[in-house]
Amino acid sequence: MKAARLLERQLIEDMLKSSKIGEFSAEFAKSDAADQFSSFLRQSYSEQLSNSGKFGIAEMIFKGMTTDAD
Repeated sequence: MKAARLLERQLIEDMLKSSKIGEFSAEFAKSDAADQFSSFLRQSYSEQLSNSGKFGIAEMIFKGMTTDAD
């Protein structure tokens, strides 16, 4: 389940990055510091969203990997 949660966090983080959540306005966006802060912010958001359990991606992955194939 731990690996499934990590994968879910990464998927959520990728979705946040694609939707440009956590990015700064144009005047600050061109610095390495802003990029680093945005990355940390997305990591924090993705961890909180994953821990809430509302996405359900981790549970689906876990169930898919642990169910016996008939």
